[in-house]
Amino acid sequence: MAAMGTLIGTPIGMMAGIYLAEFGSRGWLAPVTRFINDILLSAPSIVVGLFVYEVYVIQTGIFPPGPGRWRLR
Repeated sequence: MAAMGTLIGTPIGMMAGIYLAEFGSRGWLAPVTRFINDILLSAPSIVVGLFVYEVYVIQTGIFPPGPGRWRLR
């Protein structure tokens, strides 16, 4: 799962960085991307994980597969 996330996230992150470096002063997408990036950099990952757990996992009832699934029920 970590390798798949790395393979997907790395090109997206590099493209976003190149976009902001080259075209960062124009358009509406650059300020939004910078804002989201600032939020992700300022919040600890455990806080973001708990937020996603509260918003998505509990609301949908879809728990992650594997041993953790039995502990959450």
